[in-house]
Amino acid sequence: MKISIIYFGILVLGLFYCRPVKHNKFDSNVIDTIYLDNSILKTEERCLNLANSFYVKFGVAIPLYYNVMDSLNIDLNNDGLIDTLVVLSPVALEDPSFLECEVQQDPKRVVVEIINKSGISRVRKIYSNLISDIGGVLSKYVGLYKSKDGFKIQHESGSRYSWTYILEFSTKSNESIIVVKIEKLCSFEGIERKVEYSLDNFPADRININDTLSNNCSCDEVWKILEKNKDE
Repeated sequence: MKISIIYFGILVLGLFYCRPVKHNKFDSNVIDTIYLDNSILKTEERCLNLANSFYVKFGVAIPLYYNVMDSLNIDLNNDGLIDTLVVLSPVALEDPSFLECEVQQDPKRVVVEIINKSGISRVRKIYSNLISDIGGVLSKYVGLYKSKDGFKIQHESGSRYSWTYILEFSTKSNESIIVVKIEKLCSFEGIERKVEYSLDNFPADRININDTLSNNCSCDEVWKILEKNKDE
């Protein structure tokens, strides 16, 4: 009987934790909230609920508009405490039925820095320029990975003609993440050409990954050369 009571208590707590609630239920002094601009959504109740209802994850309140796509536990501000880097993806990118809620029908994925402030989670910065916005099976996003001085974000696409694009970030600054290296690999039928670019304190918010990826990471000319070399 005691075991059954304990199990029931855990189940009730789990249901309460996962239940979406309105933003005014949260004390701003206790928990950070990621807010969404309602102007990007149509005014139907079903759509506005995506912005005005929240769930708690990583110690912050996240609107139902976003699904957690990926996350990485890492010290983001060099203070010795473990923070969280989170990739949030609009539900419309995974469920096309929600595309009708978007005013401009161009939902954006975001990367969120969640900083550990002595056990309290705080959102430091949100980036909308670091992750591919292509949804479903065509998504070019691969993942987040730790590196020597921070982390990497990797995208890739293709088979016969393929590319891999990796942004490497440093977390050694206590103010913000910095882009320190770009790796690009263009491949044709297993023949590869790799280039690396080292950067000096390049701000992360100056990257526009979607423009880069839509241009095949400038691999078109490289593919022509690799194809020609293979035929010779």
